[in-house]
Amino acid sequence: HLEKLNIVVKNTETDTRNVVTLFPNLKKMEIWGGHLNDQNLPDEIGNLTSLESLHLVSCGLNDLPESFINLKQLKELNLRGNGINVFPEVITQLENLEILEIQQSLTKLPDSLSNLKKLSKLNLNSALNGGNMDVAGDFLNEDKIYLKPIPEVIGKLENLKDLNLGICGVFDVTP
Repeated sequence: HLEKLNIVVKNTETDTRNVVTLFPNLKKMEIWGGHLNDQNLPDEIGNLTSLESLHLVSCGLNDLPESFINLKQLKELNLRGNGINVFPEVITQLENLEILEIQQSLTKLPDSLSNLKKLSKLNLNSALNGGNMDVAGDFLNEDKIYLKPIPEVIGKLENLKDLNLGICGVFDVTP
């Protein structure tokens, strides 16, 4: 009947598969992978249909499995320190997601992000523009400053109350 588990894994795929089998009623799970490289989440992750909060930290992930769509109760998702550089579209189908934290470099945000109607907190610290914040000393030299506008899709998140764009090189917040 375990509902919350924080664990460090040696092999993300095998160890997570075992966790899903042993603890199918989890509501909160945090997996640390110790800066693993080239790992996958097993499809069985989608069997945790009661899961409300999931943190995947340094697990070596490059993508999320399609079975992620089965995590209909998921309200909070935190991805950081993984190899994901393309926003996993499967996230945009998690209709109950309220908190999304992605702290790793992404190439762009998909337009389908606006599908997350309940999203109230979005933390993209270091996620946009290569996490490039090499502008602090360049304000004296205007030729070197290359600042990006805020992604347009963020303006379509109607319930967004908390937005973190730290270390993203985003300064133009013109609607």
